[in-house]
Amino acid sequence: MRVMVWNINRFTGNTLARNIPYNEWHIIETVYGQALDIFIVVEVQSGQGLRGSLINGGGRTGSLELLAMLRDEAGAPDWRLVPPLRLVQGIIGQNYTEGISVFYNNTTLDFVGPYYWNANQGVATAINAGTPYPNAWNGALPGGNNRAGKVDFTHYQNGNALEFPNANNRRPFYTEFVERGGAARTIKLLSAHLPPNQADGALGLNRISNITEIRNVGANEVVIVAGDFNFNLINIGQNHVNDVRAFSLFNLFLPVQFTPATGATRIADTNNATMAGVAPGYGYLLNEYLDNIFVRYGGGLAAPAHNPIVVNRVVGSGPNYPIDMARTIPQILADPNLDANGQLSLFREDYNYAHIARFSGVSDHLALVMDV
Repeated sequence: MRVMVWNINRFTGNTLARNIPYNEWHIIETVYGQALDIFIVVEVQSGQGLRGSLINGGGRTGSLELLAMLRDEAGAPDWRLVPPLRLVQGIIGQNYTEGISVFYNNTTLDFVGPYYWNANQGVATAINAGTPYPNAWNGALPGGNNRAGKVDFTHYQNGNALEFPNANNRRPFYTEFVERGGAARTIKLLSAHLPPNQADGALGLNRISNITEIRNVGANEVVIVAGDFNFNLINIGQNHVNDVRAFSLFNLFLPVQFTPATGATRIADTNNATMAGVAPGYGYLLNEYLDNIFVRYGGGLAAPAHNPIVVNRVVGSGPNYPIDMARTIPQILADPNLDANGQLSLFREDYNYAHIARFSGVSDHLALVMDV
């Protein structure tokens, strides 16, 4: 089974609508670079509302449009979308909240919750049976499936409610799947977007390590924790307190599948990226490793070759993720008809770096892919 996680910067319908068709192509072609079973989009925007309720606004529009695009490709899998829930109640810096969109291949996976949608309360709950999803979401899952993810968690030892690390920070989004073939493993997926500073990211990692569902791994179960943790692995060893807090999760999932050796996961925005330096980083790749995928296997399960990839389409990440620029950096630098200003301007054009990076493009984060 193959998983991709990608923080698509403040994802909404506008992410797809601006810079047409380059943003759409970049996302779709990256997803279809390999046969994925799960595709996680982090940082999906929403208007405010109850924590655990369905997102709305541009994040809803963008998620459903992306679902339609994924389904529309020739020979596409039976892509489905777990209706995203609000991860926080209140304001995150501005007047919006966030969700996480988990797309999955219904041919290979069955979405089983762990919760149900409860229209009477307007939030996902553990009540058996539940109720049908409203019209905007009623085609995202297979007919008759009214299961839902969850955003509220308790400590595995004392049962106390957990924050990540504070009440106004985004909660993780937990979903469960059962494989339709092979070993029919239960996949326990926790997708996360921790707060944007190293200290809170470390505390959030510590809290994740205490979630009941993450600690309790039964036979034939696989736990995946994936997302943007805002804890820079490249700086490990520079702050003892933060390192100790973060390693509560790292130790639980040792060996960590992704390491800085696989490449940084953040790129500079369009206005700050340059072609200075040497490949592969040049002047666009930031010295930050904030995104990760962690995996634990239940008793009796053997881990496959994880084959971790940071999907860098500025310089290409192997044959499955080729360069996605009309003019590559080496080609631009070798053009005798361009001076330094002309080279930089061409590099930052919409069909070159600009459609990949933040602002007019897709994101300041790179996607991660791993076999589980």
